[in-house]
Amino acid sequence: RTEPWPELVALEERQRRANAALMEANEKQCTMSVRESVDYIRPIAEEVRACMPEDSISVGEAHRVLSSALWYAGDFEEAAAEAAESLRIHLKQQPPRAHVLAFLRHLLAVVLTHLGRAPEALEHWRELLKLCRRNGARQEMAVAHREIGRILRAQEDVNGALIEAGAALEIHAEGRCRPEEVAKTKQLMSELYQTLYRYEDAVASYEEAIRLHREAGSHDAERATAHDGLGDCLLYLRRLPEALEAYSEALRLYRSGEADACRLAVAAANVAHVRERMGFGSHDAAIEAHSAATEVAAGARGMVRSAALVHQATALQNANRLDEAADCLRRALAQDPPPSDAERSVVLTNLGGVLYHQGRRDEAIEAHEESLALLRTLHGEGDISMASSYSNLGQMLVLAGRLDEAEDMLKRSVGICEGAQGASTSAVLQRAHMGLGTLYLQRKDGGAALDALRESFRWLGAGGEVRDHMTLYMRTAYAYEILGRLLDALVLFSEAGMRAERVKDREHVKEARARMDHIVEFAVGEDDYEDGADDP
Repeated sequence: RTEPWPELVALEERQRRANAALMEANEKQCTMSVRESVDYIRPIAEEVRACMPEDSISVGEAHRVLSSALWYAGDFEEAAAEAAESLRIHLKQQPPRAHVLAFLRHLLAVVLTHLGRAPEALEHWRELLKLCRRNGARQEMAVAHREIGRILRAQEDVNGALIEAGAALEIHAEGRCRPEEVAKTKQLMSELYQTLYRYEDAVASYEEAIRLHREAGSHDAERATAHDGLGDCLLYLRRLPEALEAYSEALRLYRSGEADACRLAVAAANVAHVRERMGFGSHDAAIEAHSAATEVAAGARGMVRSAALVHQATALQNANRLDEAADCLRRALAQDPPPSDAERSVVLTNLGGVLYHQGRRDEAIEAHEESLALLRTLHGEGDISMASSYSNLGQMLVLAGRLDEAEDMLKRSVGICEGAQGASTSAVLQRAHMGLGTLYLQRKDGGAALDALRESFRWLGAGGEVRDHMTLYMRTAYAYEILGRLLDALVLFSEAGMRAERVKDREHVKEARARMDHIVEFAVGEDDYEDGADDP
């Protein structure tokens, strides 16, 4: 025959129309709502796949355009499947189209990260980085470095994450990247500093990220997460007024940014928590806020649930509702899926404190020893994260009367902190020295106790919590009493009593007054004391 087959003519016309419709759909999808876009593109993509040869570029493009629409619509599982099929087809083409491969790698990396399939996402980010490097796409390289860093951080490879974040910042320094991208990288670096206990560095980095977010006009929810992280660091450094300001700003931004209920509840609980620690918020308000956060976090990821339960337990413990606090922490340990080893270590440390106050000292020590063993497995013997755990266990052993073991643990904690480079260890050093001071008080060594407690005061500084000041004043007063310096002891018992009244700690108010009465009675004689007892 010299004439074309009618069937072939019809097929070619069908293919031409399908291709034209696909090109039009690719251009029009940005003008539609995400759901309309999917409904419009899906039948066109099916028509292309039906009339085009398998593994042709047109079929690959049909998968790609549909995957893009599904991505924006939030249908991540189907988007990942469509993008993977498109990538498979495009990789067969010679020569492959680099910009299409880059788009598909980026889409797959983002979607798989969202689906929690981190190893697969990491592979696509690394392949995207290679493509960008070959094509000189510096801005896209910075994004890939940062996102690889995020995944490595989630996998607890902090050093690898630092290298990737540093590489992204080097590219940002060239001045060719958008401010919002620089802000995101700065925020990742802040989180890494925080993980490494470099809280001073983290504070400076968070403040820079917040400034960049503001200049870039970033979404309120993004700015809120930076304020949240800043609040966490300031809280660790015991800069409570600044922490309250950061958390309050995070709460305001979450509200204006229409954040989900979980973020809002956790932010409100953070504000209540700091107010309570500063001594002008009630226990009941903190408990109510943390209970609300725990309730809405029930469907969130493990880390969020664990943190909410730990904070609720802390508020209950401060209100002396110990059974409820222990129940919260046991619920955190019994989650399904179970918490990671790092989360489990935090929960066990808090459970140890509650068990001690319940009078169950052996169980408390077991909880702290299990926490220490988990951290040793995760980080190694000399890691800075071990310092706090050694200090916690040492203080439990002091209170259990196992003084030699306690002294070894507390001195290990101090040694790790003193050898740490760039880490913010003031809080750990303050508690370790306070533990040593308590230990020496039990040995009736007033001089050694006084030296250790002065070190604890030095690391506490002026911005610490009211409860810590109260405890240190009380223990230093006992040291002065052992040394026979009764006037100094009297003054410090008075200071401790005033702070105990401020945080409504009736037991310590009673203890401070009893010691003051004893000192006055001992100093001036029982008869004279009774005669003047009613004299202000």
